[in-house]
Amino acid sequence: MLDTIPTELFARIVNLASPATKPFSVQQKARYGLLRSLSLVNKAVGQRAMRLLWQDLRLTLPADKDHLEASSNRLADAVTTLSIIVEPAAKPEQGFHAEPVEEDLQILAKVPNVQTLFVRTEAVVVGQAKKSWESDPFAFSTVQLDFGNDSSLRHLDSLFIMNGVLDLRNLASACALSLTRLALCGFLYSATSLYKLFSPSVLPNLCQLRIGPVRREEGAMETPWLKLPKIPKDFLDQLDFLEVGQRTYFGYGPLPESYTATSTPTLVMIDEHVWEFPPIQYLHVVKHDPISYKHKFLDKLTYLKAVFVERSHQGSEFAESFYDGCTARGVEVVWCEAEDYDFILPEFEAYISRSSA
Repeated sequence: MLDTIPTELFARIVNLASPATKPFSVQQKARYGLLRSLSLVNKAVGQRAMRLLWQDLRLTLPADKDHLEASSNRLADAVTTLSIIVEPAAKPEQGFHAEPVEEDLQILAKVPNVQTLFVRTEAVVVGQAKKSWESDPFAFSTVQLDFGNDSSLRHLDSLFIMNGVLDLRNLASACALSLTRLALCGFLYSATSLYKLFSPSVLPNLCQLRIGPVRREEGAMETPWLKLPKIPKDFLDQLDFLEVGQRTYFGYGPLPESYTATSTPTLVMIDEHVWEFPPIQYLHVVKHDPISYKHKFLDKLTYLKAVFVERSHQGSEFAESFYDGCTARGVEVVWCEAEDYDFILPEFEAYISRSSA
């Protein structure tokens, strides 16, 4: 039956049974399992299933480095979304611990039609804690981003990087990229300033930016401070949406003025210092934030319009106090799902679109 129906109908049936979803999720893993099972039915069904599987491909590097070498060009050409986990394997001959690696993303040359790239770098334990209450020291692998004329990033529409040491190459003479969406979040390190990246000549089409603090070092993870990259206001004004993640428990430093001066709708993660920036209009309260005391800062945020609160807070007495503080000020509270691999929080995007209609 499945091998006689049209290809488009086959794809619709698969998508109804197991829709394409966020990278690295349980749902994505289930979809892969379904498609792999279908690929074993017979040759006709297998070819269709494998093509759907490869449209949204997930690789672990460097382990899967040769995965594309053994595949046909037809399957490699089918890849439109590529999710990469950089996770070095432990080498028994060198001891128990793995060592960070450098990922050059040259694999992109083998998937010429990829439009969306997700890269997640796993933490690598590099030693043992000296005291029982301390965490084991860890490090992240390096992700090379080459912005030269032959850059494999040139034709991407969307780029998402979570965690890692950024090795920015040829940034001073960067070519124009096609990116409309960019997310740099998690634990990020860079010895090079990202300032030149955020230029209309490099990112002329960018519409959505999710940005977090970056450590200006390549060394040990114990670096005690973070900074949000400085971005020119003119560049931020060209965006449709901006999302700012702050990790103040590491000490991120001041919020650059352009982040609150821009006319672009900007969602800022809440923290105990957020009241220092009165122009903020939209706040994001995530799962780990204790919000019991934060409503008292709302009076200082005179331009605040809406607060986006993760549903994990619903039902708690702390949330009630926070909610009452918001409604008393006429600030809308929008409950939202936990954010992970979204370029922009979906509820924020929907709120702004609705408000602008």
